[in-house]
Amino acid sequence: MSLKHQDFDLYIGASRGVGLELAREGARRQRQTVVVARNPDRIDAPELKDARRIAADVQTHAGYREVLGADAMNARRIFWIAGAYCNAAFSTLEDGDVEAVIGMHQIAMMRFIRAAYKTHFMLQQRAPYTAEPERKYPLDLVVMGSISSYQLRRCEAVYASAKAGQAAFLRNFCLELEYAL
Repeated sequence: MSLKHQDFDLYIGASRGVGLELAREGARRQRQTVVVARNPDRIDAPELKDARRIAADVQTHAGYREVLGADAMNARRIFWIAGAYCNAAFSTLEDGDVEAVIGMHQIAMMRFIRAAYKTHFMLQQRAPYTAEPERKYPLDLVVMGSISSYQLRRCEAVYASAKAGQAAFLRNFCLELEYAL
């Protein structure tokens, strides 16, 4: 499947849970579906048998480049569901554990959003987006949050702070985006 056009959905973190269900629903609605997961061949969902699968750990630079190299940023819709759950007391975590959670939920997500919007804004500048009114903007972006970002939960301090930071970034980024558009 060529990814040069924008009429497909990209699901980053679709190997299980909410990400898998969103990708399955997209396929049921007959959307061209691209799933990104560390091990996409392990995805056992009949609805996704025709989906393009990209094996990548988006938290790493190599995984990030793998997705960029696959023209995946030309998607019409990007669903960022990738995560690194951490259910352990802060005092028991190693530095690498903390960095992995913060890295996935904030740094990797921001890196993808920046690349996606740069790609779509460049496409828009080359040829104005002239679709029907409900598709005014060249990209739909969905980022999954968590109740852990605003609800107190036992042994989830690092995860909750990562999700809260993610939510704060997105709220402010939406204002920047509105101003830019």
